[in-house]
Amino acid sequence: MKQQPNTEKNALTITVPPETLAAIRIAEGIPQLVDLVGTALTTWGAIGTTDPVELGDIHQALTDAADQLPDLLQDLTLLRDAMLTQDNNI
Repeated sequence: MKQQPNTEKNALTITVPPETLAAIRIAEGIPQLVDLVGTALTTWGAIGTTDPVELGDIHQALTDAADQLPDLLQDLTLLRDAMLTQDNNI
């Protein structure tokens, strides 16, 4: 017995709420932010540094951290608003 190739496409669509995606991005973004700030503070050291290479590394780490903040803030606001809406609907 021969099987006929399946010519029908079965497509399923899963809708993920935006607040779930925001929570995932937050879970990925916060550790990255902590690592960048930690790198800057570790490089700075207890008494600071004047080494140009280290200052450049600190500047880059803090710039990268600052670049992440607007997206994290947007995701945190979205998640907070979704939670407030859910609490108000209970």
